[in-house]
Amino acid sequence: MNKILLIGLSMLLCFACFTSCDDWTEVESKTLETGDGKSPEYYENLRKWKAETQHDMAFGWFGFWSGEGTSLGNSMIGLPDSVHVISLWGPWLPHTMTEAKKKDLKTFQTLKGSKVMVCMFMEYVGQGLTSKNAEGRASWGWTWEHASSGCKKCVSTDPEERALQVAAIEKYAEAIADSLKRGGYDGLDIDYEPQSHNAAELVSHPENTEVLVRAFSKHFGPKSPNPGTLLAVDGQVEKLTAATIPYLDYLLYQAYSTPSAYSLNSFATAISKKYTTETMTTEEVLKKLFVTVNFESYSATGGGAFSMTGEDGKTISVNRLEGFARWQPVVDGETYRKGGYGAYHIEKEYTISGKSGFYPWTRNAIRWVHPPQE
Repeated sequence: MNKILLIGLSMLLCFACFTSCDDWTEVESKTLETGDGKSPEYYENLRKWKAETQHDMAFGWFGFWSGEGTSLGNSMIGLPDSVHVISLWGPWLPHTMTEAKKKDLKTFQTLKGSKVMVCMFMEYVGQGLTSKNAEGRASWGWTWEHASSGCKKCVSTDPEERALQVAAIEKYAEAIADSLKRGGYDGLDIDYEPQSHNAAELVSHPENTEVLVRAFSKHFGPKSPNPGTLLAVDGQVEKLTAATIPYLDYLLYQAYSTPSAYSLNSFATAISKKYTTETMTTEEVLKKLFVTVNFESYSATGGGAFSMTGEDGKTISVNRLEGFARWQPVVDGETYRKGGYGAYHIEKEYTISGKSGFYPWTRNAIRWVHPPQE
């Protein structure tokens, strides 16, 4: 790199003491390779490209964040330049923010133009902020019965009780939204796994999830008054109500064991038929869809094996992240754009034995969908 001008970014100069700039600023997009190194113009082009390219986006759930150390494996700025968005997995509340984290977050957002959501379980009212017991729930105005068999009155048929339930959910959402804003994040990713949490008042009842999402949409997402903010749901995205989908930017599908493009097309067909309505087209639904692999367990193999049709029309086997990046949804014979692809615990791929460079699987996937210019 002959022209590296990091004006006003003293923290990056500090990092340069520990690692080569090539480790985290490798050129990956045809839009970016017309620049002259990592000059301010390069980063301006990077941000412009991300703003204009809202399909086949690289994504990851990012854990073990510290924003410091001799390795960039625990820093957001260590991620490949062309990663559009991440979801923070781990401590995120404002009181957990160190100066190193604040600088790392700000640089990732302002220099690279990337977005940072926070991932949260939201099984019950107050989760992440207050205790799970009856007293903790009651502090939000939620006083209904809970048992191992489920919440017996979680969607009350009594109008007065239902109004109190809705108010409790909305009060909780307002508190989370306030914390996200104070932390400097771009939005929220709700971890939605109703089959795993069948006694929870929020995720076990789609009606309550809908209330929750609508409450957050006052602050984040496509229906909010705040452009550029994000609202997503991950996990069992096929179990949402159709009325919820317009309020979401992304449906982050945990397709960890999905073996083939055929299986992904089956899933895409199912959600498109469920969520396509008079106000939401199939194209709009599928542009929200991200398909993700599990790097917590399978980073060494790129998420595992995936079967698809190659460019010559023959069936090939590739690593799952590459396959997910290359796959485009086919529904009723028509091909659509997807929102993107990514990995759970993307930081586990920072270095891979036998592979050169940092984040080798993600960089390879990015090159497939946004190839460098010759």
